[in-house]
Amino acid sequence: MSTERIDLSSLKHNQDLLDEDLGNVIKAFEKTLVIPKEKPSIQFTLCPIGLIHSGKTTVVRELSKRLNLILISSDNLRDILNSRGYNSKRMVEIIDRIVRKYLSLGYSTAADADCVSAKDVLLKREKEFGIKLVWIHINPPESFIINNLKTYEKKWLFKNYDEVLSAYQERKKLHTDLSAFKFVYVFDPSKNNFDSQIEESIKTINRTLNA
Repeated sequence: MSTERIDLSSLKHNQDLLDEDLGNVIKAFEKTLVIPKEKPSIQFTLCPIGLIHSGKTTVVRELSKRLNLILISSDNLRDILNSRGYNSKRMVEIIDRIVRKYLSLGYSTAADADCVSAKDVLLKREKEFGIKLVWIHINPPESFIINNLKTYEKKWLFKNYDEVLSAYQERKKLHTDLSAFKFVYVFDPSKNNFDSQIEESIKTINRTLNA
């Protein structure tokens, strides 16, 4: 028998989520959702486009509160999977199940993840549920993003700054041409007028929905 020790830490977060635990993960994720007491009069999905650490979560969280949206947080789901030792391979499947459930109940939703590569999926949902898609762009100067990357806190997701920077540069390629998206508002979280941007964007979103 081999006496070689296995480094268990190297196995952490690399396990595939099993079907028998899928329901438990979904239940845990649903507990993180804040269900608004009122639903928007026009059902829609808020779709942000923005690079890692551009300020998407900050923007979408505030808009979700103000517009009565259910915020579907990919970060919360990753944390749940991470705490159980699972990787993120089934995140899209889980999020799709949750979003479909609440859209079918008449709620409006918002993602805090970059939707640049999810356009086709979102367009299918728009047609299937008869909802509107509202695209927003979170687009601060690159220097703002790079500075934020230096303080990235999820050490279990990226080992060091070089790794997170590499992920950022790879993702950036998807943002070279965004002409296919019709943004109703472009945010710049590096500016000190965040509240004004939120107020202005809400007015623009409401005008777009009622057009």
